[in-house]
Amino acid sequence: MVAKLTAFCLLLCLLPGLPGAGRAQTIEERYGVVRDMYRSTFGIQDIQGKSEALRRCIRQLSDILSDDAQTMVSDRCLYLIGQCHHHLYDLSGCGYLQEARRAASQQPPCR
Repeated sequence: MVAKLTAFCLLLCLLPGLPGAGRAQTIEERYGVVRDMYRSTFGIQDIQGKSEALRRCIRQLSDILSDDAQTMVSDRCLYLIGQCHHHLYDLSGCGYLQEARRAASQQPPCR
């Protein structure tokens, strides 16, 4: 399953750059491809593979941001870049969500 998702992510990353891949993509289409790639990272269990996929998303979203002269998807790109960084931080082992979960599990249940 992980291998299939990784292969899918690689295909999404490489397909737009292949010669003869079809017509030029619009900014919104490029954003859609990266958004789908980001969503596919949820199924990746391998920490290193997930980190690499998230970093790839950040690079591609940054490229889209620099090409988005009319700011059609800039806000969405910035949001996804933030989400990618958030997930990378959590994967690093020192994420604040992990700390909050640990603290919450030590509290007695609310009555």
